[in-house]
Amino acid sequence: MGNIKNTYSQEFKLEIVNMYLEEGKTSYQLSKNLNLDTKMIRRWVHAFREEEITALSERRGSKTGTGKGRPRTKGLSLEEEVARLRMENAFLKKLREFQRG
Repeated sequence: MGNIKNTYSQEFKLEIVNMYLEEGKTSYQLSKNLNLDTKMIRRWVHAFREEEITALSERRGSKTGTGKGRPRTKGLSLEEEVARLRMENAFLKKLREFQRG
């Protein structure tokens, strides 16, 4: 059997970071309950602390696929951008509330 790499959405990563930062769950607890690697969870939290939300949306590691085809010329649609910004704002509000105590 080969090594299967899972990809996780930005929303999923933010939810995990939220559980870690706001709810006080440890990376071990999250790892055990969600069947995730503890190192991966710590990387997400570290990336969020360093670069905030943009760190979790980047695709890291080696490129998959053949690289053929036309490159994407447009960014996100307006609806996708609005949804992303709303999600980011909601998360940052929760984070500020948590940091205030």
